[in-house]
Amino acid sequence: AVVSTQSTGEHCSMYPFDLVKTRMMALGGQTGMASSLRSIVSTEGLRSLWRGMPVVMCWAGPAHAAYFTAYEFSKSKTGKLLGPTNPIGHLMSGAVASLVHDMWMTPIDAVKQRLQKAQSQYKSGRHCCAMMLKEEGIRSFYRSYGTQICMNVPQQMVHFWCYEL
Repeated sequence: AVVSTQSTGEHCSMYPFDLVKTRMMALGGQTGMASSLRSIVSTEGLRSLWRGMPVVMCWAGPAHAAYFTAYEFSKSKTGKLLGPTNPIGHLMSGAVASLVHDMWMTPIDAVKQRLQKAQSQYKSGRHCCAMMLKEEGIRSFYRSYGTQICMNVPQQMVHFWCYEL
């Protein structure tokens, strides 16, 4: 529960920066973070910096809980097979944790980024999910899953291997 609460708090506190990053990647032309932030606030208002945050707030906690649960479960299983201090077990467990976490977070990111777009057509996270499902199907939620795991699985494998040293 503590990890879920902490991860949700982290996502929420950093959310305005994530929105600025998303806008800068999508639109280009901005000179930097501060000018992008000023531009967004002056044209859309201060509240726009948190557009889409409720989606993240609802799902970041369960995603991180699943991440650590998957890691501990995998670690216990690989520990029995390979020994509790075997680095291969830690690497494998990090991969499993990342796969589970990204299975939860990839759809959340897809919805969040659509809500973060300037002049987004979506009224809410629920509306965005319904329209994505209706117009593009379930695959639209997982379009970037392959890319996500290519980035995150190796990083999490090394992370947990180093953590468990």
